[in-house]
Amino acid sequence: MRKIEISYYQGKTFLDMAKKFFSNPEVQADFERWKVDGRRDALMKEIEKSEKEKHHEQAHSA
Repeated sequence: MRKIEISYYQGKTFLDMAKKFFSNPEVQADFERWKVDGRRDALMKEIEKSEKEKHHEQAHSA
């Protein structure tokens, strides 16, 4: 594994971005749903749902 050094400013910026991301109510709702369903299963459900919607939209636009 390669060691990557980051400055205090880069670390603080990354931490601020992560805090902002996880303070988003939609992200929190997803996170809670994933905890209940089991993270991997919930993630796979989200991917499958997205794929179905994408195919559905493509079928209607053709």
